[in-house]
Amino acid sequence: GRNEEAIEAFDKALEVEPDHAGAWYGRGLALSGSGRNKEALSAFNKALELNPINEYALSQRNELVKQLEDND
Repeated sequence: GRNEEAIEAFDKALEVEPDHAGAWYGRGLALSGSGRNKEALSAFNKALELNPINEYALSQRNELVKQLEDND
């Protein structure tokens, strides 16, 4: 329930280590929890770029793509 705080924490972590796939994934979850789905999709895509076998990021990404398509 503290998504905005989580986003800020992940942003700080990514300043230190911009290629940390787990931080991108966590940021995506927090963004999604805040209803910022387009930004979340971007974060999940970055997580998958860095770690293509992250099944959790892939699942979250696919769910967001479906939601965004349904809303168009």
